[in-house]
Amino acid sequence: NETLAIKLKYILDAGMKCVYCIGEPLPIREKGIDAVLAEMAIQLTPIKDLLDPSKVVIAYEPVWAIGTGVTATPEQAQE
Repeated sequence: NETLAIKLKYILDAGMKCVYCIGEPLPIREKGIDAVLAEMAIQLTPIKDLLDPSKVVIAYEPVWAIGTGVTATPEQAQE
């Protein structure tokens, strides 16, 4: 998380815009929505002072849904 915050600052200082992706691994997802939200807060905390909606877009992509063969249900996608 800290490394990504440093990279985001570098990007913004260079005058560029960024799509900043956050997401949780499967073990956190299996603990429920409260655990997922807590993980999102952990990931966003280091960059909170850098967030400018004209320069940074936050994208949510759960790590467990990328190339694992595990897919989200329609209900999970709506959360």
